[in-house]
Amino acid sequence: MFRLIKTIFVLALWAFIFFAYQFFAPDRVTFVGTGPSKAQYDELAKHGTEVYFGSGNKVDAWFFKSPHSNKVLIYSHGLGRNVGMNADRAAALSKDVSVFAYDYRGTGRSAGTMSEPSMIDDACAAYDLLVDKYHYKPEQIIGYGESLGTAVTAQLTTRRQLAGVIMVASFPCWKEAAFETAPVLIHLYPKSCWPVFDSAQALKKFKGPTLIIHGGKDELLSVSLGKRLFQASAGSPKQFVLLPGSQHDYVIEQPEADRNLLEESVRNFVDRT
Repeated sequence: MFRLIKTIFVLALWAFIFFAYQFFAPDRVTFVGTGPSKAQYDELAKHGTEVYFGSGNKVDAWFFKSPHSNKVLIYSHGLGRNVGMNADRAAALSKDVSVFAYDYRGTGRSAGTMSEPSMIDDACAAYDLLVDKYHYKPEQIIGYGESLGTAVTAQLTTRRQLAGVIMVASFPCWKEAAFETAPVLIHLYPKSCWPVFDSAQALKKFKGPTLIIHGGKDELLSVSLGKRLFQASAGSPKQFVLLPGSQHDYVIEQPEADRNLLEESVRNFVDRT
């Protein structure tokens, strides 16, 4: 029953995006954000420092500083999430590397509306803040994305210099992801309407270290999508890590062994980069 409900939800989501594209230009299509929870942000305050930046100083972020590393991850989360929902993950990663986790406009405490261009702009603004205010150098900044956030991270590589990228639960492009989740709707989309989120094309141009991580039981984005992005990547060195027991929403439901493997893989990648 749960799988059926999830399938219906995914089909409805793709149908919504399709009809939105018919009435608005591609750069006007918006996504539904997730608001903050007091309990989640109380948890964030235990580990990080809140920062506002970006367009009108209205983009909210939490900075988890690590005393053990001079490098930092720009943490771009997935659709339907916010920094508060990922507090435990960000805090765990910050044991080994600093983490700058931000909410796109229209999510969490960030004002505005979330769209493709605004998400990319927010990632670029996060990068610029780390360089201008916190004095990080490009060789110290690593892009870290989850699900939709991997597409944002991929686009960031085309606009800013990154030391490396980490992609968790990724996909080559919207069209390939849609073909697996809603193959009937794929034929309804005019070619001109596809988003700019083409991670495969972006990573073909990115030559830096690349780590792609995927759940073996991902029911929304299959392992094959992550492997296709890995094959398309021109990163060097590049590594693919499979979390055998993890589903797509791995932040909530993940075996301890997979959680340890993810954190170890990120730690080793940061040390080598």
